[in-house]
Amino acid sequence: MVNAEIEIKHETRLCKVNGKYGIFHLWEEQYTRPIIDELRLIPTEIGSQVFGIVEFADCVKRVQPDEIIFCDEQSDYLAQLNGVHGGTKKGENK
Repeated sequence: MVNAEIEIKHETRLCKVNGKYGIFHLWEEQYTRPIIDELRLIPTEIGSQVFGIVEFADCVKRVQPDEIIFCDEQSDYLAQLNGVHGGTKKGENK
C-alpha cells in the first residue's frame, strides 16, 4: 500500500482595485433563482455572476473581475512574456 499525502494550499495574490491595494482570495460565482416559464411551469434559465473576493486593510469586498489588477510575480511574468512576444503591457487595455 502506498502512503500519499495531499496538501491543500489556499494561495492569495496581491492586487489593486481602484487604486487601493488588497489581497485577492478567490473567485465566487453567484447564481440567481431560475426564471420560470409561466406557460409551461419549467425553469428556462439560471443567471450567474462572478466576483473576486478581495481583502483590504479595512474590509473585505466582492469586486467585479475587470476592476482587479494583479500586482504579483505571476502578473510580472505575464508582462515580461508580452513584452518579449509583442503583447500588451501591464495595465493597458486593448
